[in-house]
Amino acid sequence: MEFKMKRLTSVLISVFMLLNFTCCTNSQQEQTTQNSEAVSETTVRQTTVEQKETDTDPTEGSFKIGIIVNADKKGTAVKEGAQTAIDEINALGKMRFEIKVEDGNSSGAYDTLMQWGMQVLVGSTDDVASETLVTRSHTDSIFHVVLSDSAQPSVVSKDNIMRLCNAETSEAVRFTDYVASKLPGQKTGVIYQSDSRSSLQVFEEFQSLAANRGVNHVYSESFTKNNGWDFSVQLSKALSEGVEVMVLPVQAEKAALIIEQADAMGYKPVFIGGEELKSMISLKGINRRYIDNVVIVTAFSVRSQGAATDNFVKTYKTLYGKNPGLYAAYGYDAVHVIYECITAAKVKKYTIDSSKLCKKLISVRDDFVFNGLTGENMKWDAEGELSSVPCAVVIKNGVCVQ
Repeated sequence: MEFKMKRLTSVLISVFMLLNFTCCTNSQQEQTTQNSEAVSETTVRQTTVEQKETDTDPTEGSFKIGIIVNADKKGTAVKEGAQTAIDEINALGKMRFEIKVEDGNSSGAYDTLMQWGMQVLVGSTDDVASETLVTRSHTDSIFHVVLSDSAQPSVVSKDNIMRLCNAETSEAVRFTDYVASKLPGQKTGVIYQSDSRSSLQVFEEFQSLAANRGVNHVYSESFTKNNGWDFSVQLSKALSEGVEVMVLPVQAEKAALIIEQADAMGYKPVFIGGEELKSMISLKGINRRYIDNVVIVTAFSVRSQGAATDNFVKTYKTLYGKNPGLYAAYGYDAVHVIYECITAAKVKKYTIDSSKLCKKLISVRDDFVFNGLTGENMKWDAEGELSSVPCAVVIKNGVCVQ
């Protein structure tokens, strides 16, 4: 009996020890599991934070570009050009963009884009609207690519903008930049119409810019609407001054007369004009021999040579069934300017606050050089004003060619 009791006691002690060991083991395993899960959760949180900070996956999210343009031909062209650029950039797989277009005639267009989450603004093509948008975007620290081509620089110049179009007198800027880069040192003159507001403005702007931009401006003469038929006096003076380059900020009919009368004198300077002079080709009764070699300085031409222009024209025509014009090129360049600025600023986070993005883009803007469809060596000053080498075509046998 005593033996049986001792045996039972021994068995009970063994069972108790086994149960205690099992409980301890389970407890340790549970603690180990909990610790492992905690480490795993910490790792996940750290990884998530790192992903949010870098946000480098081009398939997740996008930078948001708001566009405000009027519902007219210019606005439609800007929208189509911008979308062409968006498709092109997104296809590269390195960065993604999306755009939202609002009608510039809508008083709530800007607010709608802000609610959408706009990070960069493009527009407007309308002068008054552009000035209003520049003020609002400056207040809100939204980086803004300006597309107005005649709002006064003194009104719209701000540190948060890049003006892709110059002011109304930008024709003078294009003339001076072209002559300085392509015809440096050559004696340059201007014949302008003094009672035409636009012609006078171009002349005055050209005259003020010439010296600072390296143009050897030696001569200028004017005419009025009433005496704009005989240019023998103006041309004789130019010939005696040795003018090699003649800038004509005048209407096509007047330019054709000046060029024809110069040819009759045996005087053959390089004649340079703006978009207006393209219509000389279709003037009735003109001898096209006279206007051969006239240089048309423009912001964009489908005849400009280069892979970028060729690809854009081909893609745009495939998408929209027509050749792109100047404002389609502006829309295209606006998106590519933003893309290259973001790349230069090394911004990778799609969810970056618009004001922080604005500061980063401003930091690279002043040293930024862009070669686009609407100009070469495009640079911006501290107030966002543009200087560039413009595109140009030459009249040959009645057509414009590169």
